[in-house]
Amino acid sequence: MIARPICLLRGHKVNRRKVWHDGLNFRTRCQRCDRSLLRETGGWALYDERTHGSEDRLDKPQHEAA
Repeated sequence: MIARPICLLRGHKVNRRKVWHDGLNFRTRCQRCDRSLLRETGGWALYDERTHGSEDRLDKPQHEAA
């Protein structure tokens, strides 16, 4: 679990090869800590279901689910 403190110090490392659009925003996972990220106006932020959750969001395409 060394990855999480590194992300706190240096920021998350966006996995640009696995970015997808959920109908509202671009999404991916951090390459270091594997947490879900969401592209907002100011840049990438941690995805939080409580604040970002919406019925309008699409699930990740099955061919990219792995």
